[in-house]
Amino acid sequence: MFYLGVDIGKYANAFCLLNSDSGAKSIWQFDNSKSGFDLLSKNLLDVFDSGFDDKLIIGMEATGHYFLNLYEFLL
Repeated sequence: MFYLGVDIGKYANAFCLLNSDSGAKSIWQFDNSKSGFDLLSKNLLDVFDSGFDDKLIIGMEATGHYFLNLYEFLL
């Protein structure tokens, strides 16, 4: 199982991907924009060759309104 923690920011979001089996982690930061979301998607697809729907739990803070675009993108 993998867990993706998201720290939402006005201009950029920070992501920490944790592997519960190995304890390995990756940390990324991308713009809070469509191009940043596309980079996140590309990085996740690089980690999960066959898709990640059943292997990934995402947690993010929902403060303010800055999370809404990323939330909609991830849905």
